[in-house]
Amino acid sequence: MRIVKDKQSTEDKRGYELEELKLVGVLKSDKGMMAMMENAQGEGIFYRKGDPLNNKIGMWVADISNSSVVFAYKMKGEIKKVVVDLP
Repeated sequence: MRIVKDKQSTEDKRGYELEELKLVGVLKSDKGMMAMMENAQGEGIFYRKGDPLNNKIGMWVADISNSSVVFAYKMKGEIKKVVVDLP
């Protein structure tokens, strides 16, 4: 797996669809929790709470726990959440 340094350069400015990524790990650092995702090309991408996933639909990382990542997006004025558990 190759680690991507700049999330913006890999998938132009739109980001990723959630279906394009696989959650492969959750790491705890001195700066907080990080989610390690892998794209279809096998590249590893790290996300922290608040990081955007997809600018087109406005999806972002809402929370990270030891075993899951919560993504959120706004639809019709409401915030919807999607939980992705570690396999």
